[in-house]
Amino acid sequence: MFRNNTKLKKIESQYFDLSQVSVQQSTSSSGNYSTFYGCKALEEIEDIGLPAGGYNSTFDNCEKLKTIAVLRVQEDTAANVRAFYCRELENITIVGTIGTSTFNFQLCTKLTHDSLMSIVNALEEKTEGTWSVALGATNLAKLTDAEKAMATQKGWTLA
Repeated sequence: MFRNNTKLKKIESQYFDLSQVSVQQSTSSSGNYSTFYGCKALEEIEDIGLPAGGYNSTFDNCEKLKTIAVLRVQEDTAANVRAFYCRELENITIVGTIGTSTFNFQLCTKLTHDSLMSIVNALEEKTEGTWSVALGATNLAKLTDAEKAMATQKGWTLA
């Protein structure tokens, strides 16, 4: 939708409403595939109702992106390794439940504590299997042992 728009700086909710859009939910090759890919000047995405769907390179190569107001997920929503390839990302609010081990925020080393807690709080309770979310060492250092324990008590490994 916005792919390779190199002059776009902000996506404003008064101009875009995607809340009625239906996307394939789980596969990382569908849904929000490359929606903002290559938007090199993009700094902020307000809540435009972006639906929970696969996040495959969705925010890849967004070199200046600092804020994703709302990222909607469902238990089966998947993301590929380049979904959040935006090193300046500071603010993200997760709405819904992360239920797959495909989310990787390790390159987003500037995430705020509130953003990290939004991710931790969105993790689905797991009782079987191996589940992991990649936050990276820099982000893990921002969390207390008690906050990390919130994830492990839900059955997740923080990597």
